[in-house]
Amino acid sequence: MARQRRVISTRKPKALFIIACEDSVCAPSYFQILARIYSSAVSMQMVSEGQFRTAPDQVVQRAIDKKLKVEGGVEATDQIWAVVDAEPQASHANIGKLEDAKLLADGAGINVTISNPCFEHWLRLHCRDCDGAHESAQACKAAFRSEVQGATKSKKKRKKVEIEPLITMKSIQLARERARQQHATKGKQPPHQCDPNVTDMYKMIDALEGLS
Repeated sequence: MARQRRVISTRKPKALFIIACEDSVCAPSYFQILARIYSSAVSMQMVSEGQFRTAPDQVVQRAIDKKLKVEGGVEATDQIWAVVDAEPQASHANIGKLEDAKLLADGAGINVTISNPCFEHWLRLHCRDCDGAHESAQACKAAFRSEVQGATKSKKKRKKVEIEPLITMKSIQLARERARQQHATKGKQPPHQCDPNVTDMYKMIDALEGLS
């Protein structure tokens, strides 16, 4: 009787989690921290190619390009995300680009998360439940720098904001629930259609938790 050949599984032990983002400073640093925190469940990769192409549709296209280059193709548990800012003070044309970016992403199976006015609002939610009237990205970023300085009790002014001490599993979960509640309060429309400050970054954390 012939011995049966053992079938070796080719299934990846971890889900692939690919992220393309608009921000080239704070957001990549944040996702590097997430990659360590969720390392037992996912293999997280940042899209570094074309990092200066930061319009919403360009960020989505970078995510699509990376998806097409995944060796062996993506699996059902793999996820690709585009992280963009709404910046409501920008021109109406930029808001139109957000709509176009979402349509492009939907057609390619790419997840999109939007922060209004910018990614720093999501980071601030790790410190406290803030819903101030920072209608511009510049004002939100300034508030975030002040938040970090207060949380770390540092009076030194640095060009690069050190966020690692603020990002823990506990603070991530707090930010997740704060963002979810804010979004629900503002009608759960896409963040760029809501008044600042709102973000749906909690959806990415939901996805990471679902894979853990």
